[in-house]
Amino acid sequence: MNQNWVYNTRKELDRSIENLNWEPGLFPFNASNPVDDINNTSISYNSKNPIEELLKHGISLTYKKNQLIYSEGNHAINLYYIIKGKIKTFKANDHGQELILDLYTSNEFMGYIPLLENSSHKETAKALEETELLIIPKNEFITHISNSIVVNNFFLRLLTKNINEQRTRLVMLAYGSHRKKVAEALLFIFSKYYQLHDENLFIRMNRKNLAAIAGTATESLIRTLTDFKNEKLIQIQDAAINIINRNKLKNLID
Repeated sequence: MNQNWVYNTRKELDRSIENLNWEPGLFPFNASNPVDDINNTSISYNSKNPIEELLKHGISLTYKKNQLIYSEGNHAINLYYIIKGKIKTFKANDHGQELILDLYTSNEFMGYIPLLENSSHKETAKALEETELLIIPKNEFITHISNSIVVNNFFLRLLTKNINEQRTRLVMLAYGSHRKKVAEALLFIFSKYYQLHDENLFIRMNRKNLAAIAGTATESLIRTLTDFKNEKLIQIQDAAINIINRNKLKNLID
């Protein structure tokens, strides 16, 4: 993985944050006030809150595994809500090598940052498995975020969480060792797709995608996974990975 490419991706994220131009009326409220009826950034499609009104304006579409959802450079015209499935967002260099920036799963929104910027997508999104999405037009998103303090604060918290997570990951990708990168990638996937009590679940992801999350070559990833297996940090069964010592993996990152 070209470290300059990763570094430039991190700088692009920083510039995007600095140049974020809010539309008139966006985030006019005091975001420090807690919103009692939305306590986190992952919601249920059937939850009884103002987000449900926004979701009612979406059209359901199903994407097959590996189907493109949007491409880097496309002008952003929709907000996406995942009903079920898994999605990756990534950037690719001139040689087609991918760097996976984020993973999304059921009950999550994606694609809202370029809508707030009134700009183009800065990454490509593709389905990792068959995925059902609600496609919500930009004008509905802007209307709801401008008129509802609940929707407003929800996306403000979501934006802050996304920025902090991506900055942390990109710093690791730019400067971390192979062991740190692979450990972070495994924990990142687990945090996105599994719960803390799911001790016996296996991570099922091909090595190419896993290497693209870790920001390393596939061969280096495989060697590091073998080391982790020998150190009894993970189990590997039929190419699936089970984290058996999460604390030690975390210690590799700290």
